[in-house]
Amino acid sequence: MKSEKKRKHGPSSIATHPAKASRSPSRLASSLSRPTLDLGAAERLLDAWLAPLARTTRANYLQGLRRLTSFLGGEAAPKAEASPGEGALALLLMTRHDATGALERWAVAMVEEGLSPPSVQTHIRAALSFASYADAARGVGPGPLSPRMRANKERKIRPAPTLAEVARAVLRCREAGGPRGARDEAALQLALGLALRRSELQGLAWADVDWSTGIVRVTRKGAKRQALQAPEQALSALRSWRDHCGGEEAEGHVFRLIRGDNVQPDPVGGTYLYNLCRDLGLGGAHRLRRTAARWISQHGGEGMQPASVDHVRQALGHSDLRTTVEYLDSGEDEAGPSRSRLMLRLEEVMAEAARMKGKR
Repeated sequence: MKSEKKRKHGPSSIATHPAKASRSPSRLASSLSRPTLDLGAAERLLDAWLAPLARTTRANYLQGLRRLTSFLGGEAAPKAEASPGEGALALLLMTRHDATGALERWAVAMVEEGLSPPSVQTHIRAALSFASYADAARGVGPGPLSPRMRANKERKIRPAPTLAEVARAVLRCREAGGPRGARDEAALQLALGLALRRSELQGLAWADVDWSTGIVRVTRKGAKRQALQAPEQALSALRSWRDHCGGEEAEGHVFRLIRGDNVQPDPVGGTYLYNLCRDLGLGGAHRLRRTAARWISQHGGEGMQPASVDHVRQALGHSDLRTTVEYLDSGEDEAGPSRSRLMLRLEEVMAEAARMKGKR
């Protein structure tokens, strides 16, 4: 038999002529699971699936299916005018094996285009969710899919700042003085000492701090409340900042906007900690959590021994142990973490940095 030449069909020809899918490139289905499906049926399914979704989610999912249409049609770059219904139909006409492989290749292609991992995840989630809905509602399509997310393997995790780098950043805040310096030092000390996310830092209120016990109640992801023992160094920096916010009578949010030298009642924005860390040369705010996690893992146990991954997970507020493992370089042991020793070590590094600066 003569081998047929591979033809590239645009999205329109794929959607309106399902029989041609078996002759399309390897990205497309090699066989049809439901030959009676047409573009109109796929679009009606799509409308019913999107109807209960929030407007922002609906827009993101439609964008993902437009990208899928362009990808399955062999386009080098996504087209804004691509029909999401055509991508949905092409997905429904695939076997489970072909659909899984196509989504895996699509994820890699999006990473190579330069899309961020969250964007890749959102677009893949749109295809997975629609395939599951079509299977449950009408019994059509490849059914629930579980592609291996190769996009995750492509993501480069940037290195966490060292304690020496954090120490230099804290010293710069301390030397700046005034309310801004006090606020920024307290933010860095708390973010490191309690391994806080930037949203958790932004949401802190003075009522969440128990000065008699040193307990700080943090609202984690999913509105979960967690009581954390704050290191004395972080509490000391927080007291200095409180003096600029009305002293012991301070109320409202802990971290507030500053205009000139005047502290405002409005809370800082969601990017405050990120911008602070970037300006101080620490990279993104989330890297401070990696610094805390790795130090606790390596030295947070009894006698400065390694701590167990599960204890680090509890300290970071993770619900999934696999997320914690991504943060760490070391293995497991049977000890518990200590934030206090981390902050003591930071103080030692800061003192050394100050001595070195004085010799110059």
